[in-house]
Amino acid sequence: MKGVVRSLAELLSMPPEEVEAELFGRSQQLASEVHTLPQELRGELVSRLEAAWPAEGFSSLVKRHDDRSFRIASAGLAWTSFAPELDLELAPDRWVQLAASRVLFGEELEWLRRQWTPEASALAVTECNETDARTWGTLLQVTPGRLPDDFADALTERLSAVSEHDEFELDRIGSRFVEEDRVDALRALAAKNEALGTRLRPYLAALGDPIQVRTLLDGLKQSLSTGETADRLDLTWLNGAAQEEFLDELFECLVLARRFERNPFGASGMLESAIAQVGGMDAVAKYDEVIAKHPFDGAQFLRLQRDRLAQAELQKVGNLSAADLAELLGVPLLEANGADRPGPFGVTRQ
Repeated sequence: MKGVVRSLAELLSMPPEEVEAELFGRSQQLASEVHTLPQELRGELVSRLEAAWPAEGFSSLVKRHDDRSFRIASAGLAWTSFAPELDLELAPDRWVQLAASRVLFGEELEWLRRQWTPEASALAVTECNETDARTWGTLLQVTPGRLPDDFADALTERLSAVSEHDEFELDRIGSRFVEEDRVDALRALAAKNEALGTRLRPYLAALGDPIQVRTLLDGLKQSLSTGETADRLDLTWLNGAAQEEFLDELFECLVLARRFERNPFGASGMLESAIAQVGGMDAVAKYDEVIAKHPFDGAQFLRLQRDRLAQAELQKVGNLSAADLAELLGVPLLEANGADRPGPFGVTRQ
């Protein structure tokens, strides 16, 4: 009846041919009612979704206007609205079609992640020949655990097309490859074109690639010297710069950051962390040089960071000396924080 708003349960209790347009057309609104359906109506909803899956595949329901805009048929909208609420199981071929469709977001992707199987990833390797970052970024996102090697290889081989909107997808790929220590794959991707090389450079640097580290340190020095503010969230690659060969550049950047930055969440903290990871008496000596030259107001307060490094080095020397003395005397070496370990006479300290 015109003007009457019917519930999902009411629509599923009526003949499909009479209500399909309303059921599918209002699927986004009705999806929240799925959890209240009795089992027999859940089964009816599944049957109607199955009947609506096109023989030509899910892509036939999507008309893409450009890289970011599309129009989806009501049957496709019903699938992306109802199936996640039903937590509907997916055959590998449907999983691949939905994951590669570029029309699923948020909870819909979480549903795909729950429905992942090794067979689905294997089929993606075989069937997906797309070259864009959005498709491969989504496939990666809905693949839990460590990526299968053949999937990572396929992504690396086929991904080449990058648009101005793909930063998020490339960041997701770069982060995952860093997490899984896929440095060779990252290098291969970055070498394909300038856009990929630029966006993936921080991830290669995070893995310690010396060329990329030095390039980014040079860029950081230049931006800091002109007064630009760096966000620490964009500087996680500095962990890869925690190498002795980069101490000079790290201190140059630190001096510039301390001199010009007014942002408490800027580069200084990340640079000091990288220097602390390197450690050693060379780092202590460089702190002494900066404190003595006093190139910015408050340089004297770097003594706190300097003393921490010096204390760590003294601790190392002390530990070595204690070990040598214990060996000479033939007694066990008692370690700090070892209250639950046996003492020299087999007595557990309390």
